Amino acid sequence: MLEAEPGHDGLLTWWLVSPPQPATTGEIKPPQNARENEPLSAGAGKWSLHISPARFVDFRERLRGGGAYVWAAARIHSQTGGKRKLRAGSYCGLRVYQDGKLVLDKPQPSTPYSDERSSEIDLPKGVSELVVCATVRWGFCGFQLNLTAGGNR
Repeated sequence: MLEAEPGHDGLLTWWLVSPPQPATTGEIKPPQNARENEPLSAGAGKWSLHISPARFVDFRERLRGGGAYVWAAARIHSQTGGKRKLRAGSYCGLRVYQDGKLVLDKPQPSTPYSDERSSEIDLPKGVSELVVCATVRWGFCGFQLNLTAGGNR
């Protein structure tokens, strides 16, 4: 599992990423315990490391013309635990899970522009896993995710 540490501004740019996943009917469950070069699930491809050189994590080169969504996962280690503000922006729809529980749901924007959503999460002391489901829209798939101290800041 990738242990990611947010930058000084809370930005997360290191992720383990799934191959593009096909459209499905019904609720999709977030994967757990992502590990580099390990299978996502039977026939769903393997996790691979993606380090973004920019603030916005862009998965377009991974799409190769197909897929409805991509999973991105990172393990967060907190020495103290406590409230954190989670902020996500994207041109696409995003769902963010903490240890398998949905903590942020950002629908696809109704315009061609990026929008943001935020929520307060409670990190436990120790390790927590964040998993993002980013949908594909117009051949684009990516997001910006910040995790900062103090839920009200």
